Amino acid sequence: MFAVKVSGPPGPARVADFFRSITDQLLDYSGVRLERCRFGVEKPTCANCPVHCYQRASREQVKAVMRHAAPRMVWNHPIMSLGHWLDGFRKAPEM
Repeated sequence: MFAVKVSGPPGPARVADFFRSITDQLLDYSGVRLERCRFGVEKPTCANCPVHCYQRASREQVKAVMRHAAPRMVWNHPIMSLGHWLDGFRKAPEM
């Protein structure tokens, strides 16, 4: 086996900082995209939206975040989770 010596704080702390910076950037990006959405407040969930306004890389990041957050959201924010689930049934407005 090979041992790799890394200087600095322990690995999990650096990994957490890395993911925190990525999620902060993704949150800023998604805020801008939502502000510019042509559907406005009647926007359906992204999975049901005919217009994909996120870049492909950002879409993949959002999917990864949702795979992680969705199961936890049910327990931490049940009302918001129910609202998001119901939004999934909303049809996109006519373009």
